[in-house]
Amino acid sequence: MIAAVAPAGALAQTASALLFVDSVTIIGELREGKVFDGPDQVANNLLGNTLFDGSSTDREAMLYLIGITDPFGKKDQFVYFEDGEQVAFTMSKGSLFLGEISDPELEKLLSVVPAADGYYELRSGLDNQYLGTIASSGLLRPAELFACLHRYVIHYDLDRQINAQIAALYPEIATTSDSLPAGGRMRPYFDSNPYFEWEWDGRILKPVWGIRSEDEWTFDGKFVRPQFGLVSRQEWVWDGSVFKPYWSPEPGNQWIWDRGILRRFWNGNPDEEWRLEEGMVRPHWNPDPARTWIVEGNFPLPLIALIILGVADR
Repeated sequence: MIAAVAPAGALAQTASALLFVDSVTIIGELREGKVFDGPDQVANNLLGNTLFDGSSTDREAMLYLIGITDPFGKKDQFVYFEDGEQVAFTMSKGSLFLGEISDPELEKLLSVVPAADGYYELRSGLDNQYLGTIASSGLLRPAELFACLHRYVIHYDLDRQINAQIAALYPEIATTSDSLPAGGRMRPYFDSNPYFEWEWDGRILKPVWGIRSEDEWTFDGKFVRPQFGLVSRQEWVWDGSVFKPYWSPEPGNQWIWDRGILRRFWNGNPDEEWRLEEGMVRPHWNPDPARTWIVEGNFPLPLIALIILGVADR
């Protein structure tokens, strides 16, 4: 008997599954609508067709809205970011693609091959190598199947590999922008080590020194995201004054730029405040040159915060 997927909405969330990468190694488990990536460690919560980060079902923890009804159908079906508009993944004919398909050979993350009853074999979209097997106890809803596939994308960094492949073939994509003015650099005042110097070209924030793709970020005026990958735990959002992790509603993790001062939005500590003045960023109450940065050109405030808070250098 061939493995099948239950139609969307046809079954309650009762199916369970183990996510294998070989015959003995398990990277996750689907159980009672939750995806675990360790013993009692919830990576994602699936409520209906919405996938959340962690065990929360708060709006702030929403990752994706899953619009897949037939993973093996010929029609392109989409998984959206939480705004319900921007396409995060496309599913078609048993293959999962990064974003909305423009070049299926270039953007394929993985393929799902139904095997024996309750088993799904996964193959890499980059080189067709075996990724693992999903072993389910029953029919998986399309949203449940996607939640499992997403765990493999994260485990193998498939989205990051696809983005790197695209950047290598089309380097001009990463050097043009019509939305933001270009030009800016940021470096420590006291330390001449080029490792700590950053440049902003109007779209990409990246280190000046070395090939460090893991430390490249995009900024579109609202969202700061890793250049390579769709890892929501690393996304930040900027509303013009408040800069905060997109995945976390905790006020203590939010920062605000207020009249040239960067401080915590809630329960701030004066020792953590930073002042931007005359092209320099330094601790507000401590003019220590060893903790001072030089800002040159047009450098967005949220990216300044990303650097001085130690987030940019992963």
